[in-house]
Amino acid sequence: MKPEDARQTIKHRSTVLCTEATEEQAELTSGYFRSVYHSTLISAGGHDRESGERAIANSDADLIAFGRLHISNPDLVERFAHNAPLNPYDRSTFYGGDAKG
Repeated sequence: MKPEDARQTIKHRSTVLCTEATEEQAELTSGYFRSVYHSTLISAGGHDRESGERAIANSDADLIAFGRLHISNPDLVERFAHNAPLNPYDRSTFYGGDAKG
């Protein structure tokens, strides 16, 4: 996303959706949006626990959303609290309605 596109998105929408991002992209995006948007900022997409904590600590975001990680780890808060390993997510099983999803 070019900076001018990001500014237009912020200007005309209250929600920004990032569907796929690497951890590095998520951190860069959060930092950029904070520089041009000064209200409550939720960063979603591409974060793991460590990058989410960095974004909060650096004031690049106020909240972090963990959608895919939460779907594959319904006990995500407990896992984060105990530094437990996470189940990898498998998008093909999301909302599948069977034993896998």
